[in-house]
Amino acid sequence: MSLKYPYVPNYRNRGIYTKGHQYELNSPKIKNRSLHLFTKTEFQHYLLIESDPEIEIFCEQPDLNIVSFIDNKRIEANFDMWIKWKNGREEFRRIVNHQYKEVFENDPKKKPKLLALSNWSEKNEIDFEIYTDKMINARPILLDNWSEILPYFHDISWIIENGLHNAVLLFIQKHKNISIRNIIEEFIDIETTELIRAIFWNLYIGKISADLERVKLSQNLLLEAV
Repeated sequence: MSLKYPYVPNYRNRGIYTKGHQYELNSPKIKNRSLHLFTKTEFQHYLLIESDPEIEIFCEQPDLNIVSFIDNKRIEANFDMWIKWKNGREEFRRIVNHQYKEVFENDPKKKPKLLALSNWSEKNEIDFEIYTDKMINARPILLDNWSEILPYFHDISWIIENGLHNAVLLFIQKHKNISIRNIIEEFIDIETTELIRAIFWNLYIGKISADLERVKLSQNLLLEAV
């Protein structure tokens, strides 16, 4: 199924949170607009989305109002995120407390908004996932690492224009399990901040890999070309 692309955010869906969003970000995946998130859990979920090189684009609070009738009651519901992968697959997500999801799984009619979203997704043959705070917080080191990495991308134009990320990638490809420290020592004439930015950009676009799930960021972090 081909859906409207891309979606635009509708923050009115967030009700009282709209007046005081906690996070305003610039996303490399989303060009020409700011990203607004309203809770810590939404921010952490965003880190998982942004750090996945297989995800092409996404939209928070997509402007899609789902209307359904359940037990003769009109139910309106909204998704928290729309995601499109590079392979073309699309998915909608709703972020809830883990207890909320447990109630829904035991008796879907007790959480009619989730049921409405689930029914709509099934009818339109598009994936729908319910993410909880527990699921997201189960990867604390990865979340901490990417919360440090992503701020480096506020300006990547210099790296791209000068090809520094390509030079760094070529060096990593010639070595196996090389550390950030090794790269800094090799490119001694390059400002360390710009060099680290180039390394992180290669991680972001999936050209190199590191064990960011288990190892905290440091100059001893080992890198490998993909």
